[in-house]
Amino acid sequence: MDKLADSVQLLKWKNHFAGKEKIKFVEDYARQKEKKIQLEILPGVISLLEKLKEKSVPMGILSGNVEGLAWSKLKATGLKDFFPFGAFGSHTYVRKDLVELARQNATKALGQEFDKEDFIIVGDTPKDIEC
Repeated sequence: MDKLADSVQLLKWKNHFAGKEKIKFVEDYARQKEKKIQLEILPGVISLLEKLKEKSVPMGILSGNVEGLAWSKLKATGLKDFFPFGAFGSHTYVRKDLVELARQNATKALGQEFDKEDFIIVGDTPKDIEC
């Protein structure tokens, strides 16, 4: 099945579920497809992450993806260990709420308090910028 047909199939079925059932459906669907996903780390990403880690810059993930899929993608690319915390679309449907959730998760994971102003969001969609 091509990507467009696959996406249409997912949209068609996920609308039959609500709340936690919808999230579980999307996670299960993603797990079935994740072996087929082609992931590519762009040039310079690993060296940048290594330099930030050397300087003890706290790094986390904020993603509209469901949590399990996001961590799976990071693990598959070897990037997971750079990120001790995250906030994900499976936790809230409002992207801007993820920043507060990330702040709380950073505090738990790293044992220090953070303010929202301590975060820099790097994104690739308009929704990322809005949050």
